[in-house]
Amino acid sequence: MRGLQQIWSAYVEANGYLQTRERAAPNATDRERWARLRVINDQAYFAMMFACLQDRIDELCRRLVSRKTQQRSWRARRRWTWPKLKDLERVPFMERVSWLVKTGGTEYNAVKDLYDTRCDIAHGAFARVRPLNIPSFYQQIRAVWRALRP
Repeated sequence: MRGLQQIWSAYVEANGYLQTRERAAPNATDRERWARLRVINDQAYFAMMFACLQDRIDELCRRLVSRKTQQRSWRARRRWTWPKLKDLERVPFMERVSWLVKTGGTEYNAVKDLYDTRCDIAHGAFARVRPLNIPSFYQQIRAVWRALRP
């Protein structure tokens, strides 16, 4: 979670700077320019925070697959020896999430919402991205992070 906290600290500083510049702008055109930069900044920091969460999910899934493939009983390890599990990137992201939290549960739904926002940002669908409340997203990501269990 250290990387996530470092990204949060950098966001707070960068957002504070942009906010100060926006407030100090001498005219509406300049204020609008700084406001647009804040939106882009929010999206960039959100993407980085989500990347930390995704990396954590991938790490826990690798541990889970490793542990499950070491089981003595073939019946117990059979599901976990599929070739695609050797390359976790071939397993859909939300399926990996379902290995760590209850499908349809609070944490699962939170990750799904975060993932949908991340996809909209990553694929350039900026019009669909609602205004981002980065402090709220940061808290959601921290809560999900703590709930993940391999």
